[in-house]
This record gives sequence, C-alpha cells and structure tokens, in this order.
Amino acid sequence: MNSLLAGLGEKTSSVKFRLLAAFALSSVMTLVAAVVGVTGFNSTNLAVSQITSRAIPETLAVDALSEASQGLSAVLQELALSSTSDARVENFERAVELRNDLSPQLEALRVLSDGGDLTILNEAVAELSGMVEGMNTSVDRRLTVRNQRRDTTNLARQGRVSLASSIETALDNSEEGDVESLLRALLAANQLLIQYNELDIAASDAEIDAIYDRYDEAAGELDINLALLERPASPLVRDQADILIGYGDGATGVFELRKAELAAIAQAEVFAAEARIAASALVTHVSAFKQQVAQRVDTATYAANSAVVTGRVVLIAIAAIGLGIAAGIGWFYVHMTLLKRISAMARTMRALAEGNSDVNLGFTPGNDEIGDMARSVDVFRQNAIERTRLEAETLEERRMKEKRAAAVESLIQAFEEASADAIGQVSAAANQMESAARTMSSTAAATTGKSAAVAHASEGASQNVQTVAAAAEEMVSSIGEISQQIARSTQIAGSAVDQVERTNGDVQRLDDAAKSIDDIVGLINDIAEQTNLLALNATIEAARAGEAGKGFAVVASEVKALASQTGAATQNISEHISGIQSATSKAVEAMSSIGGTIHEMSEIATAIAAAMEEQRAAAGEITRSAQEAADGTRDVFANIQEVDRATSETGESAGEVLEASLAVSRQSGSLKTSVEQFLTEVRSA
Repeated sequence: MNSLLAGLGEKTSSVKFRLLAAFALSSVMTLVAAVVGVTGFNSTNLAVSQITSRAIPETLAVDALSEASQGLSAVLQELALSSTSDARVENFERAVELRNDLSPQLEALRVLSDGGDLTILNEAVAELSGMVEGMNTSVDRRLTVRNQRRDTTNLARQGRVSLASSIETALDNSEEGDVESLLRALLAANQLLIQYNELDIAASDAEIDAIYDRYDEAAGELDINLALLERPASPLVRDQADILIGYGDGATGVFELRKAELAAIAQAEVFAAEARIAASALVTHVSAFKQQVAQRVDTATYAANSAVVTGRVVLIAIAAIGLGIAAGIGWFYVHMTLLKRISAMARTMRALAEGNSDVNLGFTPGNDEIGDMARSVDVFRQNAIERTRLEAETLEERRMKEKRAAAVESLIQAFEEASADAIGQVSAAANQMESAARTMSSTAAATTGKSAAVAHASEGASQNVQTVAAAAEEMVSSIGEISQQIARSTQIAGSAVDQVERTNGDVQRLDDAAKSIDDIVGLINDIAEQTNLLALNATIEAARAGEAGKGFAVVASEVKALASQTGAATQNISEHISGIQSATSKAVEAMSSIGGTIHEMSEIATAIAAAMEEQRAAAGEITRSAQEAADGTRDVFANIQEVDRATSETGESAGEVLEASLAVSRQSGSLKTSVEQFLTEVRSA
C-alpha cells in the first residue's frame, strides 16, 4: 500500500502529470464553456424553434381559423340577406367552401398544438358549421315563399287589370245607376291590389292582420258593389273579382305566404344571430387560444433570454476562472517552478561546460522530471569534480611513476654495479678455486710435504668461498629487493588498471546518465509537442467559440509559445547531451587504451618478477653451492692434520672443488646474462 501511494505520489508530482493536469483542466474549462454555450444555444434554439415551428404557425393557423370563421359569419349574414335564389346559391356555396376550410385549419391547429385541448374550438366550429344548411334552408324557404307571394301578387295585379278592363267595359254599357257601383267595385279592386302590395312592407303578423282587415273590407266592398248592380255583373267580372279576392284568401293566399315569409325571415335572422354569436364565441375562443400561444411565446422567449443571460454569466465566470487558473499555472508553476528551475539548470550546465564545478543548482530537486534532471546535472557536477580529482591523481601518479622510474633506474644501476662486482668477485673466486684445485690435484702426491701450504691455501679457499657466499647472499638480497619493487610495480599497475576500469565504469555510467537525460529530454520534447498540439486544438476551439473564446485563444497562444520555448530548450539540451555523449565515448576509448597499456605493463612486470624469481633461485643455488664449498674448505682446514692420511681423499676433494669452481664460473656467467637481461627488460618496461 505504501509503495502504491509512493508511486501515486511520484506520478502526481511529475511534470508530465501536472502539465497534463493543467491541459486537462483547461480542456475541462473549455468543455464546460462549450457545454454552457451549447446548453444556452439549445435553450435559445428550443425557444426559437417553439416560436417559429409552433407558436407562429399556431398563430397563423388561429388567425386563419378566425378569419375563416369571421368570413363564414359574414357569408351567413349575406346568405340571410340573399334577395335572389342565385345570390342564395352563390352565398351558400361560399359558406360551404369556408366551412370546409375550417376543418383542415382546425386539424392543422390540433397538430401544431401537439394534441392540446381544442374541445371548445371544435364545438364552436361545429356549431358555426352546422348553421350553414339551416340558414340555407331558411333562406330558401323565405325566397320560395316570397317568390310565390310575388307571383300571386303579380297574378293579382294582372287580375285587377283584367277586372278593371271588364268593369270599364261594363261602364260603357251600364245604366246610370250602376256607374257608381262599378266605380266603387273598381275602387275596391284597386284597394285589394294596394293591400297586396302593402304586404311587401309588412314586418309583423299584426301589420299583416291589419292589412288583411283592410283587404277583407275591400273584398266585401267589391262583393257588395257587384251585388248592387241593377244589371247583374257578367260571369266574367264575377269570376275575375272572385279570383282577385281569392289571391289573398286561404293558406296559399298572399297574407299567409307573407306570414310564412316573415317566419322564414325570422328564422334566418335567428340563424344569423346565432351565427354572429357562434362567430363571436369562436373569435373569443380563438383570441383566448392566441393569448395562450402568446403566453407560451413569452415563456419561451423569457426562458431563452434567461438561458442566454445565465450562459453569459457562467461563460464570463468560467472565462475569469480559466484566466485565473491559466495565470496561476503560468506564474506559480510554469514560471516559478519549471522555467526558474530549468534556467538554474541551464546556468549550471553552462558553468560546467566552462569548467566551473563549484556552481550550485540553487534549489532543492523535487520528485518530478526536472528534479531528476537536476539530480542528473548534479551528477554531472560530481562527475566533473571527480574527473578533476582523477586528473589531479593521474598527474600525481604520473609524477610518482616518474619518481619511481628514477628510483628504479637508480636501483637498477646500483644493482647492476653490485651484481657486476659480485659476479666479478665470484668469477675471480671461481678462478682462484680452479687454480687452487688444479694446484691441489697436481700436488696431491706432495700433499704431505706441503701441508702448511695446503692449510694456508685451504684457509684462503675458505675465505674466498665465504666471500663468494656473501656475494651470492647479497645478490639474493638484491634480487629479492628487485622482486619486491617489481611486485610493487605490478601491484601499482594492477591498481592503475582497476582505477582505469573504475574510471571507465564511471565514464560509462556518465554516458548512460547522458543517455537517460537524452531520453528525459525526448520526453520533455514529446510533452512540448503535445502541449503545442493541445494549444493548437485550444486555439481552434477558441476560434470556434468566437468572442467567448478570445481569452482561451490568448492562453492557448501563450501555452503554444511556452511549448515552442520548451522545445527549443530541449533541443539545446539535447545538443549539449550529444556533445557530452561524444566526449564520454572518446573518454571511454582513451581510458580503454590506457587500461590496455597499463595491463601490458602489468604483464611485463609479472614476467620480470618471474624472471627475477628464477634468478633468485639460481642465486640461492649459488649460495648453497658456495656454502657447501665453504663447508668443504672448513672440513679441509679442520682435517688438515689428516691430509697425510687422506691424500687420496684430498685429491678427490680437489677434483670436486675444481668441478664446483667450474660450476660457479658457469653459474656466474649465467647469472650475469640473466641480470643483464633482467636489467634490459626493466629498463624497457
């Protein structure tokens, strides 16, 4: 769990995470602004859509319905006032057409109202539409009765003319006493026609009844006057008078027809009044519906305005917050955290490039990528310090090596002189031993007589052998010291090889660190490219947002400029890293070459040590041989008293001494050759 939290902490503290978080926050703010803008646009679009796709068509449909209903009401009024059948038919057809237009308009209004309650409008339209046939029937009845009455009146008018003509004919042939009756009869006939004509202006049954009373009086006057004639009226006059009177009598008379006409007119007026009431009610309902539509329009408009105002306020708040966040990120994080540390690292790298390793970063590295870079830069500084120290140590080692070489050369010269002296003494001693041995051999027969000389000679031989042994021991000591110096040289060479290998490893780690920094620089470059891409996307989105996106466009341009600067800085760092990698590669090659040379020197020193070990062994053999010779001479000196008894043994001992002296001569020559070869190899090393 701790490791998980630590990993999470490292991720959240990284520059990549923070930059991505900043870009994500900017994207979220942009997205929120876009959502707010889209929401406000949708609200406005919804309100406008409600106004344009529903409210306005509803208003137009309601206006059309109102206009059609008012037109139908007007046509119904005209239909009620139709004075001819043709006018009635024309008005009826117009009313039917307008009535037929109401249903589609009402259906369109129902569709536009999305299933709203149009019951009242339906009832009003149905009521107004249902009056068309009733009105037409009533008007048709009125016109039919009127035409029938007018036809009857016309017949009555013709009958009066015929009756008047007959009466005038009768006047021409009548007696003087019948003239007054005929004139009164003619006057009564005229009075009947007048009453028939007055029916055109009769507006009520009472007026018709009053006219009918006058008609009845005139009819009685006509009958009486015709009956008072001294000469009875001709049947034609009588028939014509009855016919004229009959036009006003009965159910088909003009009076009843006029009453029927007035009833039809009254019924038509009732229909017209009801039509006016229905049309007025429909107009009222339509006006109420229009008010509802207007209220919905006002509500939608208010909602759209509220959404626009709210969206504007939210966008301004988001813009202010976004600008604050961008300014905070730009100042507190990018400037104070990123650029300040990057500038410090650049200053440190320039100082290191100039060879100044005393410079400090000036800040504590964090846990992000720049902290890793800072630690890497500090590693460069430590490596520079270490390289300076190694160069100083290398210079000191070179000086010590030169000093050791001078000391070795001095030792070699001393050893050469000592070994040459020792070998010369050994050779001289060997020659003396050889001469003594030959003398001992040649005088073995006279050993007895010359025992004193032999004792003296053996004493000299013992001294010479001891000298040889001492010289051999000194040579062994010199060879041992030389071996120690060679072993120390081998150890120093090995230490130098190890140091070179460690230095090579440090340089290799420096190269690896440079590669790691190159990878980090690549990562920063990728981040800069992503930042540039996000800034470009933000610029595009800000351009799409118009005025609301100007602030984001400025922030996006600043982020894009920062990304470009970061890319340029990372390119510069990458070039420096490439130079460091090239230098470290050359250093690795040089250190490898130095290591190989030191390794070869170590091998040569090892070979010299082996040769010196062989020389030391040979010198040991010489020492042992000289010791044995010394022991032999001591035995000879000790047993000089027995020379006489051991003359033969003395001869043999002399032979052995001769052989030993020859061996010493050979060993001394070999030792001289080995020493010369050793000194030659040491000088060449």
